[in-house]
Amino acid sequence: MRKKPKFIEVTDQPPYTTYVYGKSTEKYDVEFKIVDNKVSRYDLISSKYGSEKGIHTSDSKKDVIRVYGENYYEREDTGATIIGYFDKNHKLNIEFSLDDKDKVGGILVQKINN
Repeated sequence: MRKKPKFIEVTDQPPYTTYVYGKSTEKYDVEFKIVDNKVSRYDLISSKYGSEKGIHTSDSKKDVIRVYGENYYEREDTGATIIGYFDKNHKLNIEFSLDDKDKVGGILVQKINN
C-alpha cells in the first residue's frame, strides 16, 4: 500500500520537489527530495525509520561509530554537531546530527554530485 505524503513543497530554483511524511513539515518522520524524478536525498528525524545498518534517532554517537567506523568527518551546522561518512563507490553521503548529549537527532542520506 502506498501512502501519499502529508506535505509537498515545490522549489523552482534549482527545481526539485520535497515529499514530507509525518505530523508537520517540522515534526516529520521522513522527507524525500526529488530531482529529475529521482530521490536525491532523504532525511529521517523520527525513530520510526533507521539507517540500513540499524542506526535510529536517539542512538548514541558511540553507536554510530561502532557501526559505521572511525573514518568520519565532523562539522557544526546551526548549533548541532554533524558526523558523516562518504561512500565514494555508491556516490552517497550519510550524516548524523547529534544533540548536546551526543544522541542522534536526525539522519540524512544524499547523493554525491560530481
